[in-house]
Amino acid sequence: MRIVFIFVVLTFLGCSPSSEAPLVTDGPIQIEGKFKLTESYLGTGGETDWQVVENGPEFVFAGNGTFTSTHYETCSTGTYVIADDVLQVLYNCPDFENNAIDEDGFITYAIAFGANYFILTPTSGPTCIEGCSYKYTLIKD
Repeated sequence: MRIVFIFVVLTFLGCSPSSEAPLVTDGPIQIEGKFKLTESYLGTGGETDWQVVENGPEFVFAGNGTFTSTHYETCSTGTYVIADDVLQVLYNCPDFENNAIDEDGFITYAIAFGANYFILTPTSGPTCIEGCSYKYTLIKD
């Protein structure tokens, strides 16, 4: 019994709460707000580090599943879904074409959440052979 008690106490002592609140909590994943591309990680075959992006494009996500974006001049609005750590964006312009669109019409990314940011890794269209990821930081107006 003493061993179990010690194990439980050590388990709780070893866990410390995070000082940064994540963007999401338990339950359905929703993101709201304006996010700007601030860093990129592009594998080049050698050593690679995160690089600062000046004047990166933005996503503005609404809680109702819609978004606006400054990524493409030809289309800036659409809908999004996040499920199983995958972000799917569907641009809603009739003539919008992009080589990253999958067979269902979505541009997809693996998404990982941090405390005021998320990281997107492309999963549709041409993907980076050496790896690439993009960090979007919450912009507080």
